[in-house]
Amino acid sequence: MDRLGRGAAHHAVLGGSLSAFDAAGVRLSTRAVHWVGDAPLSLAAASGETDAVEVLLRWGADAGACDPRRLGSTPLHLAVRARQYDCVRVLVGDAESRGALAEALSARDDDGFTPPMIAAATGTLRALRALLPNEAVGWWAGRTADGRTPFHDAAGARYAETLMLLRELAAREGVSEAAVVTEEYLTGQTPADAYRHAVLRMVFAEVKDRVWSGVCDAYDREATVPDDLRPPEHVDVEQSAFRLQCRLSRVRGG
Repeated sequence: MDRLGRGAAHHAVLGGSLSAFDAAGVRLSTRAVHWVGDAPLSLAAASGETDAVEVLLRWGADAGACDPRRLGSTPLHLAVRARQYDCVRVLVGDAESRGALAEALSARDDDGFTPPMIAAATGTLRALRALLPNEAVGWWAGRTADGRTPFHDAAGARYAETLMLLRELAAREGVSEAAVVTEEYLTGQTPADAYRHAVLRMVFAEVKDRVWSGVCDAYDREATVPDDLRPPEHVDVEQSAFRLQCRLSRVRGG
């Protein structure tokens, strides 16, 4: 191992040479752990090294091992979080072949996220759904440690396609959409609230950028800031809420 705790397998993953070792019949240790907590399989999954993931799984690497220094993430968590869906495909196929797909999809990290919940929060749930068998049920549901559901995270990030997929899955499995949309987590927010706040954050960010740009331009010209670029003293919440209601209707199914 080097001073960072990386073994030969780590270097082979980083250098893209693991397949050459496999072809030569040389098997490296899959158990060495890098100083940040990465086992070779975790490193390969997070880095998008699909060939390395396949080789390490053939060598018997533990695909369900949780990394305590990576928030308790499994290789599948890391691959989904990094949006490395070629690696996700390999890991899902391996879990399915071992009869451990449900276990892999329901594994939780230290924040309570399962791989599907991460996919919902990053807008890639449909890509994950495409890799799962049609008969899979319940794999998308769950709550984080602070009580958020995939609906909250997808709504908070304004992932409309993910929200539509979640609604389809809920309807197919007999979950009341009305109950899901009004479900609150620890802060009292519903998914509709999360969506509304996300849009407001976007609007306020645009106003802030416009104001700051005006301030910088005025400073460069050694002039005063024009009145129309000053921060608004009052925001018309009622008018904003009316405009947002149209967008929220997508979340509520209206």
